[in-house]
Amino acid sequence: MTFTQVLQIREQTASQQGRAILDSIGFLPLPSKLKPGFKKLIEGRDLLRKEYLRHAKDGGHEGRDFSLDGRLVGDLGELVVAMISPIILTKGAGPKYDAHLKGKPKSQVQIRCSLRDDSIAIKHGEGHFIAIQLLEDNGGQFRVVYDGPALKPWIYVNATKKTGKRDANREATTDKLKPLKLTTWALLNMGIDERFVKP
Repeated sequence: MTFTQVLQIREQTASQQGRAILDSIGFLPLPSKLKPGFKKLIEGRDLLRKEYLRHAKDGGHEGRDFSLDGRLVGDLGELVVAMISPIILTKGAGPKYDAHLKGKPKSQVQIRCSLRDDSIAIKHGEGHFIAIQLLEDNGGQFRVVYDGPALKPWIYVNATKKTGKRDANREATTDKLKPLKLTTWALLNMGIDERFVKP
């Protein structure tokens, strides 16, 4: 067996472990105050998607999708995290951070959210990082796929691919978002840190 084959087996095993951990993180219902607005948001998106797809078909661009992404989904994720965690949203405090821990105004929390089931991106390795995934099912559900130091996934995403070694001394910031598969987030997190989930 070659070294490359050994690495491929290790990568497959890690992916399977990540999938098992991710699947073990259950989805929770959205806070009840958010459910009506979330339902209307999805209904509105569906109406707009129908019209968009009709125009895409007319223009010969079948197969394109119309999805909620970017700032709107990010803001929704921040709101969900603020309602379940001891954080204070601090929009306008700077481009790198979304919040700080209650009682610790100098702490820095990055929050990322996705309505997709493939990946969530990280921009830098400073402070604390919370990643959540939203589902449209049953009026809206979410799960926390990562809740911990931002440096750990940042080092992982910037690891040298050829040698498999991770360089902890790399620069901890960048202007580019770096995506990680949800299974990798779960593997890095090894579950939810219960400090951040209100009973």
